[in-house]
Amino acid sequence: MKLSQLVWTTRKKEVFLASVVLTREELNVFNDAIQGYSYEDIAENYNWSVKKVNRIIESLKNKYDIVQKENPDVLEPLIRLKKDISIKKEGDN
Repeated sequence: MKLSQLVWTTRKKEVFLASVVLTREELNVFNDAIQGYSYEDIAENYNWSVKKVNRIIESLKNKYDIVQKENPDVLEPLIRLKKDISIKKEGDN
């Protein structure tokens, strides 16, 4: 699931950002992703590779999962696609 597919209310965004430490790159990608920009657009905007954007998005998703477990009343769980799971398993080997 893409971060932009979640409904980001002000409360949800505040809870997430207050609970994690993000690098400037992660914060930029987070803000662009929840506004609906494609990974390609984000990469082009910052002159990065799409692979770098994918790594940052994966890091954000992992941080979101941790915060979501601490705040299930505010943040809904991310539904991981099979594609996301297979990539994670390949990286674990």
